[in-house]
Amino acid sequence: MEYKDYTKLRWKLIAMTLGFSLVPLFVLGWNIYYQFHVSYTEKIRDNLKTLAENRRSSIDLFLDERASQLMTLAYTHSFEELRHKERLDKVFNLMQARAKSFVDMGIIDGDGNHVSYVGPYELMGVNYKDEEWFNAVTIRGIHISDVFMGFREFPHFVIAVRRREDDRSWILRATIDTDIFESMVKAARLGLLGDAYVVNREGVLQTRTRFGDGVLTPSVAPPGPRFAGVEIRQRSNSRESLLEANVWLERRIGCWSSRKTSAKSFLPCSRLVTWSSASFWEECWRSRRGPSW
Repeated sequence: MEYKDYTKLRWKLIAMTLGFSLVPLFVLGWNIYYQFHVSYTEKIRDNLKTLAENRRSSIDLFLDERASQLMTLAYTHSFEELRHKERLDKVFNLMQARAKSFVDMGIIDGDGNHVSYVGPYELMGVNYKDEEWFNAVTIRGIHISDVFMGFREFPHFVIAVRRREDDRSWILRATIDTDIFESMVKAARLGLLGDAYVVNREGVLQTRTRFGDGVLTPSVAPPGPRFAGVEIRQRSNSRESLLEANVWLERRIGCWSSRKTSAKSFLPCSRLVTWSSASFWEECWRSRRGPSW
């Protein structure tokens, strides 16, 4: 009888000892995990925000420089000079010598007629009077278009500037090399699952995504109303959780977005908890076996 009582008492003492030892450790471990999870998530958000701001500045600077080049060219050369293909070809080659960011260049008169052109497409004689970009540059004086198909039936976007010369207006238009533009966007892709792309105000993709969505297809998440700064969104589906940074470009009607898969981002957090748990159970096993001499 006494032996059973001692056995029962022994197990009670073991249970109390384990309870007083394990419960605080589990509470402490969960608190550490939670705090690390919060701080690590905030770190990812800050990194995405910084990346989005830096990439927005780079893209805006790229577009500003190209627009300034065209504006300078238009106001240092007359319509009569640039309407001659030989002169336009010489100017175009000079600009391309520094940075090959243009595909072609053309001069359009006030009626929308393409009077001079340098480039790989057959666009001489085309009339742009009914095109959206033509009306926009006529009103604003400078315009950076969305990506569109146009007469060449290939996705592209243009920068156009208008000059008033004497009693007439004319337009200098150049097409941006989309490969160069997309390479600037792709540079912001993080890891194996990160993505970066540009959409317009209607939510139509202006660059290709990493996972196969093509240009001029609807994006998964339209940008919504215009906002200042960087907006961080968290979205989830049946397979994964996503953190997304969105920012509006200044010089273009578009929103730049960088996406990172949260599940992969939180791997260090999961590994830390797994390692801590393994270490804890190893210490429990050692204490149970007693010291090894």
